[in-house]
Amino acid sequence: MKPGVTMVVCCHNSVKRLPSTLSALAFQEVSEEIPWEVLIVDNASTDGTAAAAEGQWKFLVAKPSFRVIQEPQLGLIYARMRALKEAKYEYVSFIDDDNQINPDWVELVYEVMSRHPEVGALGGLNEPVYEAEPPAWFSHYLKFSAPKFVNSYALGPQGPAAGDVTDSRGFLWGAGWTLRKSAWQQIVEGGFEPFCVGSQGKRMTRGEDSEICLALQMAGWRLWYEPRLKLKHFLPASRLQWNYLRRVRRMGGASTVYVDLYRAALKDPRLPAFSLSMKWEEEIKGIFKMFAKHWKKLPFLFFGPSEGKLDILELEGKVGKFRELLRVRRDFLGYVERIFTLQKKLKGRALVENSAHR
Repeated sequence: MKPGVTMVVCCHNSVKRLPSTLSALAFQEVSEEIPWEVLIVDNASTDGTAAAAEGQWKFLVAKPSFRVIQEPQLGLIYARMRALKEAKYEYVSFIDDDNQINPDWVELVYEVMSRHPEVGALGGLNEPVYEAEPPAWFSHYLKFSAPKFVNSYALGPQGPAAGDVTDSRGFLWGAGWTLRKSAWQQIVEGGFEPFCVGSQGKRMTRGEDSEICLALQMAGWRLWYEPRLKLKHFLPASRLQWNYLRRVRRMGGASTVYVDLYRAALKDPRLPAFSLSMKWEEEIKGIFKMFAKHWKKLPFLFFGPSEGKLDILELEGKVGKFRELLRVRRDFLGYVERIFTLQKKLKGRALVENSAHR
């Protein structure tokens, strides 16, 4: 695969959000020897996103090549998969349509990914820009969200310092991450098919970034955090509402049904898939025990004042997981077997490719 950087923006009805994102891309300070391009993926938009993006780029008179491609199947994962298929270069860097990257982004992506050929995914430091003054609970949430639950806004550092975070953190945020195209192709050729599809229009789902990171680890790739990679993440007032965060946490809980299976397979690949299928009952029992322990707090999930109560967010995650476990109960064993089969195929491919490079 040709060294270089493909900058990707996946869009769904993004006319109002794109201008500042494209401006930041147009004014990248990139060395002449680094090839790069900009790729816009129009994911089933109905507001003229493609035409607006092309018109603005012509006005900016920017240097890199610029393409707009269509992905009609709604879902962030499908837009990303199309981008990875269409990208000309090895380092495929994804930013959201409400992100503004620093001027040295492309240069740094190329530097880090070239210097560390073992890295399959790279993440940076996301800083917030608020449309409105955040509520009182917001900063408290960002500060104390770990380790009970993941920061749902994908903000702040992803490690104590620059370096490998595969064994410590184990995942990277999809907002502002970079994937090595050859690593992606390896897991796809090994049979990777995602369970988590990401946001689909107004429907919020989660977990696609963690799932891809875990599949990359199965193939032997490493994850890297580079705090010099900085972007501004715009947060509209609607995302600073307590009910929004509760919905996000519930969707995040649903995705852990699959993410936990990947982690179990990575922890002990010799574990028979059938024995892990018993995890369904264990998970259900564990959730019931938690509900029983915190029964006084359960009414706050449906009525009563709960804003700012972080333990309610933990319960929301469990509710999301409980509902997803019930939904997939008949297919759960098949999902387990699918993940363990992927693990074996990826491990086998990694061994063959490592031997070929010796």
